[in-house]
Amino acid sequence: MSPPSKSQKPCASTHDERERWRHEIRRAMQDQAQKQEIAKQEFVRAMQGQEQERLMRENYLRHQAPRMVKASWDLYESRWNQLTTLAPPKENSLRFVDIPWPSMEPLPTPTETRSPSSKYKTLPPSALQIASVLNQKAIGNFLLSPYHSEGKSGKSRLRAALLRFHPDKVRPWMSLIQESERNAVIMGVEIVVRCLNEEAKSA
Repeated sequence: MSPPSKSQKPCASTHDERERWRHEIRRAMQDQAQKQEIAKQEFVRAMQGQEQERLMRENYLRHQAPRMVKASWDLYESRWNQLTTLAPPKENSLRFVDIPWPSMEPLPTPTETRSPSSKYKTLPPSALQIASVLNQKAIGNFLLSPYHSEGKSGKSRLRAALLRFHPDKVRPWMSLIQESERNAVIMGVEIVVRCLNEEAKSA
Protein backbone atom coordinates (compact mmCIF):
# COMPACT_ATOMS: atom_id res chain seq x y z
CA MET A 1 0.00 0.00 0.00
CA SER A 2 1.39 3.34 -0.99
CA PRO A 3 2.07 5.93 1.75
CA PRO A 4 -0.47 8.74 2.18
CA SER A 5 0.07 11.65 -0.08
CA LYS A 6 0.89 15.10 1.20
CA SER A 7 -2.65 16.21 0.42
CA GLN A 8 -4.06 13.64 2.91
CA LYS A 9 -2.04 14.81 5.95
CA PRO A 10 -4.01 18.02 6.59
CA CYS A 11 -7.25 15.98 6.60
CA ALA A 12 -5.90 13.67 9.28
CA SER A 13 -4.73 16.62 11.32
CA THR A 14 -8.11 18.32 10.98
CA HIS A 15 -9.86 15.12 12.08
CA ASP A 16 -7.70 14.88 15.20
CA GLU A 17 -8.40 18.50 16.07
CA ARG A 18 -12.12 17.95 15.69
CA GLU A 19 -12.01 14.90 17.95
CA ARG A 20 -10.01 16.81 20.53
CA TRP A 21 -12.48 19.70 20.29
CA ARG A 22 -15.44 17.33 20.75
CA HIS A 23 -13.72 15.70 23.71
CA GLU A 24 -13.11 19.08 25.35
CA ILE A 25 -16.74 20.07 24.81
CA ARG A 26 -17.99 16.80 26.33
CA ARG A 27 -15.67 17.23 29.30
CA ALA A 28 -16.79 20.84 29.78
CA MET A 29 -20.43 19.76 29.63
CA GLN A 30 -19.78 17.00 32.15
CA ASP A 31 -18.00 19.44 34.46
CA GLN A 32 -20.88 21.89 34.15
CA ALA A 33 -23.44 19.17 34.83
CA GLN A 34 -21.45 18.06 37.88
CA LYS A 35 -21.28 21.62 39.20
CA GLN A 36 -25.02 22.06 38.66
CA GLU A 37 -25.72 18.82 40.53
CA ILE A 38 -23.51 19.91 43.43
CA ALA A 39 -25.21 23.31 43.51
CA LYS A 40 -28.61 21.60 43.44
CA GLN A 41 -27.69 19.33 46.34
CA GLU A 42 -26.37 22.29 48.34
CA PHE A 43 -29.57 24.22 47.63
CA VAL A 44 -31.71 21.27 48.75
CA ARG A 45 -29.69 20.92 51.96
CA ALA A 46 -29.98 24.65 52.62
CA MET A 47 -33.75 24.58 52.06
CA GLN A 48 -34.10 21.56 54.31
CA GLY A 49 -32.09 23.36 56.98
CA GLN A 50 -34.24 26.48 56.66
CA GLU A 51 -37.41 24.41 56.82
CA GLN A 52 -36.16 22.65 59.94
CA GLU A 53 -35.29 25.99 61.53
CA ARG A 54 -38.72 27.35 60.61
CA LEU A 55 -40.48 24.35 62.16
CA MET A 56 -38.37 24.62 65.31
CA ARG A 57 -39.10 28.35 65.55
CA GLU A 58 -42.83 27.81 65.04
CA ASN A 59 -42.85 25.04 67.63
CA TYR A 60 -41.03 27.28 70.10
CA LEU A 61 -43.39 30.19 69.49
CA ARG A 62 -46.43 27.94 69.74
CA HIS A 63 -45.37 26.76 73.17
CA GLN A 64 -44.18 30.18 74.32
CA ALA A 65 -47.05 32.19 72.82
CA PRO A 66 -49.34 32.17 75.88
CA ARG A 67 -46.61 33.45 78.19
CA MET A 68 -45.26 35.97 75.67
CA VAL A 69 -48.68 37.44 74.90
CA LYS A 70 -49.66 37.58 78.56
CA ALA A 71 -46.42 39.36 79.48
CA SER A 72 -46.86 41.83 76.61
CA TRP A 73 -50.44 42.51 77.66
CA ASP A 74 -49.46 43.10 81.30
CA LEU A 75 -46.77 45.54 80.18
CA TYR A 76 -49.24 47.26 77.85
CA GLU A 77 -51.72 47.75 80.71
CA SER A 78 -49.03 48.87 83.13
CA ARG A 79 -47.65 51.49 80.74
CA TRP A 80 -51.12 52.84 80.02
CA ASN A 81 -51.75 53.10 83.74
CA GLN A 82 -48.51 55.01 84.21
CA LEU A 83 -49.20 57.29 81.26
CA THR A 84 -52.68 58.29 82.36
CA THR A 85 -52.92 58.04 86.13
CA LEU A 86 -49.95 57.05 88.25
CA ALA A 87 -46.80 58.97 87.38
CA PRO A 88 -47.08 60.80 84.07
CA PRO A 89 -43.73 61.74 82.51
CA LYS A 90 -42.57 65.30 82.04
CA GLU A 91 -43.65 67.33 79.04
CA ASN A 92 -41.73 66.82 75.80
CA SER A 93 -40.08 63.70 77.17
CA LEU A 94 -41.78 60.83 75.32
CA ARG A 95 -41.10 59.48 71.85
CA PHE A 96 -43.12 57.26 69.54
CA VAL A 97 -41.51 54.12 70.97
CA ASP A 98 -42.56 55.11 74.50
CA ILE A 99 -46.29 54.94 73.73
CA PRO A 100 -48.02 51.65 74.70
CA TRP A 101 -49.22 50.68 71.24
CA PRO A 102 -51.59 47.69 70.89
CA SER A 103 -49.17 45.53 68.93
CA MET A 104 -46.49 42.94 69.59
CA GLU A 105 -44.52 43.85 66.47
CA PRO A 106 -41.02 45.19 67.20
CA LEU A 107 -41.04 48.96 67.46
CA PRO A 108 -38.76 50.84 65.04
CA THR A 109 -35.27 51.41 66.37
CA PRO A 110 -34.61 55.14 66.80
CA THR A 111 -32.09 56.46 64.28
CA GLU A 112 -29.81 59.42 64.76
CA THR A 113 -28.45 62.03 62.39
CA ARG A 114 -25.87 64.74 62.90
CA SER A 115 -27.03 68.31 62.51
CA PRO A 116 -24.89 71.11 61.03
CA SER A 117 -23.94 72.06 64.58
CA SER A 118 -22.44 68.55 64.98
CA LYS A 119 -25.13 67.54 67.46
CA TYR A 120 -26.86 64.20 67.10
CA LYS A 121 -30.62 64.28 66.67
CA THR A 122 -33.02 61.35 66.96
CA LEU A 123 -35.26 60.99 63.92
CA PRO A 124 -38.95 60.06 64.27
CA PRO A 125 -40.09 56.80 62.64
CA SER A 126 -41.16 56.92 59.01
CA ALA A 127 -44.69 56.19 57.80
CA LEU A 128 -43.48 52.81 56.51
CA GLN A 129 -42.01 51.90 59.89
CA ILE A 130 -45.21 52.92 61.65
CA ALA A 131 -47.33 50.84 59.26
CA SER A 132 -45.13 47.79 59.88
CA VAL A 133 -45.94 47.97 63.59
CA LEU A 134 -49.50 49.27 63.52
CA ASN A 135 -51.72 47.43 61.08
CA GLN A 136 -55.03 45.66 61.38
CA LYS A 137 -53.55 42.17 61.60
CA ALA A 138 -51.03 43.04 64.31
CA ILE A 139 -53.54 45.03 66.35
CA GLY A 140 -56.29 42.43 66.02
CA ASN A 141 -53.98 39.55 66.94
CA PHE A 142 -52.83 41.37 70.07
CA LEU A 143 -56.12 42.74 71.38
CA LEU A 144 -58.20 39.67 70.54
CA SER A 145 -55.68 37.06 71.68
CA PRO A 146 -57.15 34.25 73.83
CA TYR A 147 -54.14 34.45 76.15
CA HIS A 148 -55.27 37.53 78.08
CA SER A 149 -58.42 39.32 79.25
CA GLU A 150 -60.25 36.07 79.89
CA GLY A 151 -63.99 36.59 80.12
CA LYS A 152 -63.99 39.75 78.01
CA SER A 153 -65.58 39.62 74.59
CA GLY A 154 -63.87 40.88 71.48
CA LYS A 155 -66.26 43.81 71.25
CA SER A 156 -65.53 44.93 74.81
CA ARG A 157 -61.78 44.75 74.20
CA LEU A 158 -62.04 46.79 71.02
CA ARG A 159 -64.32 49.30 72.73
CA ALA A 160 -61.83 49.77 75.57
CA ALA A 161 -59.00 50.32 73.08
CA LEU A 162 -61.09 52.83 71.12
CA LEU A 163 -61.72 54.80 74.29
CA ARG A 164 -57.99 54.92 75.00
CA PHE A 165 -57.08 56.15 71.55
CA HIS A 166 -60.05 58.49 71.12
CA PRO A 167 -58.84 62.02 70.22
CA ASP A 168 -60.40 63.46 73.38
CA LYS A 169 -58.46 60.95 75.49
CA VAL A 170 -55.23 61.39 73.57
CA ARG A 171 -55.17 65.19 73.66
CA PRO A 172 -54.30 65.53 77.39
CA TRP A 173 -51.07 63.54 77.11
CA MET A 174 -50.01 64.79 73.68
CA SER A 175 -47.97 67.53 75.40
CA LEU A 176 -45.81 64.77 76.86
CA ILE A 177 -44.58 63.85 73.38
CA GLN A 178 -41.43 65.40 71.99
CA GLU A 179 -42.40 67.99 69.43
CA SER A 180 -40.33 66.31 66.70
CA GLU A 181 -42.26 63.05 67.21
CA ARG A 182 -45.80 64.35 67.58
CA ASN A 183 -46.70 63.93 63.92
CA ALA A 184 -45.56 60.31 64.07
CA VAL A 185 -47.63 59.71 67.22
CA ILE A 186 -50.69 61.38 65.67
CA MET A 187 -50.28 59.18 62.61
CA GLY A 188 -50.02 56.11 64.84
CA VAL A 189 -53.16 57.06 66.76
CA GLU A 190 -55.10 57.58 63.54
CA ILE A 191 -53.99 54.19 62.22
CA VAL A 192 -54.97 52.47 65.46
CA VAL A 193 -58.43 54.05 65.48
CA ARG A 194 -59.00 53.12 61.85
CA CYS A 195 -57.90 49.52 62.43
CA LEU A 196 -60.04 49.22 65.56
CA ASN A 197 -63.11 50.43 63.67
CA GLU A 198 -62.45 47.87 60.95
CA GLU A 199 -62.04 45.10 63.52
CA ALA A 200 -65.24 46.17 65.27
CA LYS A 201 -67.21 45.63 62.05
CA SER A 202 -66.35 41.93 62.04
CA ALA A 203 -66.24 41.32 65.80
